[in-house]
Amino acid sequence: MLNSISFKIFFVVALSLQASTSLAVQADTTVNTPSTPESDSLQNKTHAKPSFTLKPHTATYSARFKKGINIKGSGVRELKSLGNGEWLYRFDIDSLPVDIRESVKFIWQEDYFVQPTEYNYTRKGFFIKNKARSIVFDWNNRSANGQNNGNKWQLEIPLNAFDKLSYQLQLLADISLNRRTMDYQITHKGRLEDSRFRKLKEETLQTKIGTQESVVVEKIRSPEKQRKTLLWFSKSNPLLLLRMYQQEKDGEEYEITIESFKQ
Repeated sequence: MLNSISFKIFFVVALSLQASTSLAVQADTTVNTPSTPESDSLQNKTHAKPSFTLKPHTATYSARFKKGINIKGSGVRELKSLGNGEWLYRFDIDSLPVDIRESVKFIWQEDYFVQPTEYNYTRKGFFIKNKARSIVFDWNNRSANGQNNGNKWQLEIPLNAFDKLSYQLQLLADISLNRRTMDYQITHKGRLEDSRFRKLKEETLQTKIGTQESVVVEKIRSPEKQRKTLLWFSKSNPLLLLRMYQQEKDGEEYEITIESFKQ
């Protein structure tokens, strides 16, 4: 039972950490602004002129626990335009143990930058504590105003601040620009959390939506964490998430894979 509950929680957390948008990309290959803490603050970015076009889409995923525990559930992500330059990116999970509703409204800036305006998250289920979080970004005053299960907070934020969902879109844009290291400041529960990724290699992957040429990205952690997370992004549907693999400190392995994708 403990392992089953642990997997259910992982299914929720793993899917909520990953990205699955579709970007039609035509990038200037002369861009050379690697996303690192030292050189890639938004204040110092070179404003080259790559062209990104966000395309509305829906993608679904399944999860697997490698020690043989089965769970039925589906994860759905959708990106859609709200008009006037504003977009909605939502993530829903419907399963026996838990239901999740997560969304962010954002503005797609001309300098290939995702600027979140409003983030909302709710989680309800069995064996898992119900949660509700929200953030409103006030870019004129450079602040974020949020609540976590009813507890309100306010935080001064840098220009490259994101939430738990919008940074995933920015990750895809940065990978599409052939950056090898990406660093993000994520606004969460009244503080800023650093999240870093690096491109490892390219690889051919067999999936439910056919053979895909992919870019493999790793989440960077300190060695003492003893955890490993790898993500496979499609190149033909520019950098759609195809697969995620995670190994925990205790050796347990988890995996999510794409089931369907439509634009």
